[in-house]
Amino acid sequence: MFEKPPERRRQLGDIDPGWCPAWDTGWQRCLRLVQAHLADGGRLPTTAGDVIVQGEDLERWVGAQRYGFEQLPPAQQWLLEHALGIEAAGETASSPT
Repeated sequence: MFEKPPERRRQLGDIDPGWCPAWDTGWQRCLRLVQAHLADGGRLPTTAGDVIVQGEDLERWVGAQRYGFEQLPPAQQWLLEHALGIEAAGETASSPT
């Protein structure tokens, strides 16, 4: 895995103290966008295209997390469950949009 230069890691840490250098920055960006959406009174999006923030379709990201939940590291699973209320998709759930 490519390691970010120390200056870039510091900058990202200044922006988001919870930033983890081992995780994909896109994943972390969407996590924070969904957190901000919820903090502003929004709900977890359930329909693709309904909530677009900074060019990110939040429902597509949320759906991808539900369907890929079991492949995520435990720390990311914990954040999804406790910070956003996202759980793994059930066996009877339909496929992601």
